[in-house]
Amino acid sequence: AITIARQAIDESDKSKPRFVALDIGPIGEMLEPMGTLSFDRAYEIFKRQAIQGEKSGADLIIIETMMDLYEAKVAVLAAKENTNLPVICTMTFDENGRSFTGCLPEAMVATIEGLGVDALGVNCSLGPKQLLP
Repeated sequence: AITIARQAIDESDKSKPRFVALDIGPIGEMLEPMGTLSFDRAYEIFKRQAIQGEKSGADLIIIETMMDLYEAKVAVLAAKENTNLPVICTMTFDENGRSFTGCLPEAMVATIEGLGVDALGVNCSLGPKQLLP
């Protein structure tokens, strides 16, 4: 998909900047101790995706819709440590302002920002009005 997107950009109007993003979402399994997926196994899964995305021509990596701060951390580390691409990370929060695993937005910001992401945010949570402080 990245190769096709890159070809489309190369053949498109050059007057406007266009970028190809590798989109990485949750693995679908909870990490230990809440689940059975180890940190190392999750890291390898995210690492493989990130490396392949960079090799295929992605301009950046978007890690999105993370419901668990621990999984978000693993994904960001794998992307930052194995590619030279900018990394964006978003998490999702419920109406009580917590992630599925109980993380507050402030903890997400402190942790993910500390890992050196280029941007962070919230997605797939509530509507825009509910996301306002």
